[in-house]
Amino acid sequence: MIREFRPEDKDNLIEILNEGFVLDQSDIDSFFKDNNRKLMVYDEGGIWGFSYLKNTNKESKEYCILVYVHPHWRRKGIGTSLYNNIYTSIKKLNPNLLTTYFTVDKKDFQGFYRKLGYKRWWGCHEAYYKGFYQPTVDLNFVNYDDKFFDEYIKLIQQGFYELRKENDIKPYLCDFSPKHREYLEANKNNIFLLFDKGTIIATVMILDGYLDNIVVAPKYQGKGLGRKVTQFAINRALERVSPENIHLTVLTWNKKAVELYKDLGFEIVHTVDFYRQFCDKKF
Repeated sequence: MIREFRPEDKDNLIEILNEGFVLDQSDIDSFFKDNNRKLMVYDEGGIWGFSYLKNTNKESKEYCILVYVHPHWRRKGIGTSLYNNIYTSIKKLNPNLLTTYFTVDKKDFQGFYRKLGYKRWWGCHEAYYKGFYQPTVDLNFVNYDDKFFDEYIKLIQQGFYELRKENDIKPYLCDFSPKHREYLEANKNNIFLLFDKGTIIATVMILDGYLDNIVVAPKYQGKGLGRKVTQFAINRALERVSPENIHLTVLTWNKKAVELYKDLGFEIVHTVDFYRQFCDKKF
């Protein structure tokens, strides 16, 4: 039967989440602690599937729907029933966009969502480092400081604009709220900036072993700077964690970056595809 999630279902549901999705502990914690979600389970002598609904953008009325059924219980209409159950919950909300995501090796997911009217939106690789120290780069990075905020966000916006526009990820210019500014200040020792004649031309964030926001100003791209910034980040991360804990994510669209990271010793371990459906029909 399909029923609402109960706290005692948590352990069984975590097992299912780890089967069908690539989640770290923070993702799992958020999955259960977030009050802004609806969670249903399929219970038949155990938890064998679930459906999940979360409002991901209140202003634009975007909602994320996830459905998963244990392989032994598939092709019995359970996934469709779970989806329809959660779908009825959003009729009164009048959503503009529904999204979902899954690892690309889960072929059942692709067909399932396509039949429901979803279309592929964008994809993202997660890659782990398989090497050791890189050659030392002769670049003088400095840590982020709040006095650089305006210039920093301009670099991030310029660096990701084409990627976001080509993949229709809105807003095309990354949005920075006061909370983002507080986050940057709290992580200033993990954010590194490279200057040329007083202007920020590149940056990278190193969160333990996770390399994030590797950005080179458009004017300085195509000169090998992205490679050097990544090499610097790898070496700095190795001061904190072992090589196998160094990882990053990169959009499948960004083929040049994908090839660069592979060349430096990263190996793609999985790929997640995001699908979406515009709600231009009446419920």
